[in-house]
Amino acid sequence: MSENEFPSLFCCGRCRVVLGDSIAWIGNDQEEIAFVFSGVSHNVHVKGKKLISGIAETNGCIFFPLVCDGCFSTVGKVYRATPKHLDYKKNVFFLFANAVTSYKLGSTNENVSEFEIEDTVTLEHVSYLMMEIKKMKEVLLVMESRLSALESEFNFCEN
Repeated sequence: MSENEFPSLFCCGRCRVVLGDSIAWIGNDQEEIAFVFSGVSHNVHVKGKKLISGIAETNGCIFFPLVCDGCFSTVGKVYRATPKHLDYKKNVFFLFANAVTSYKLGSTNENVSEFEIEDTVTLEHVSYLMMEIKKMKEVLLVMESRLSALESEFNFCEN
């Protein structure tokens, strides 16, 4: 098994409590400078106070801060209400890159490795690819329907 196949743990940069792992890791968000996860560990809780974003890209979106249970520092956020064009950010967990360290299991030469945020696929890119795949699927279904109609006509002409 190569080193690239080993899972990674994402830990709080302050107290080193495990916040998430690469199994739930979706990608990165360049605007937020954050790692994006489908779920986080039980060591992370959603702080009860909702906030409204004032950042230009997410202005007006409602989010809740994510807090580390080990040291009570804010380590990320989760959006609960977004406009339609930002729905890909809703209900996923953003862990701030500057609040997280990571450790690749099975790496005996190094304890903490830094992920290069520019080298990975972003959540927005994944969303775009999913839309393109959906479009291609629709085109293929139309083509399949037309092909079936042509085959039926051909079979009718043969008889």
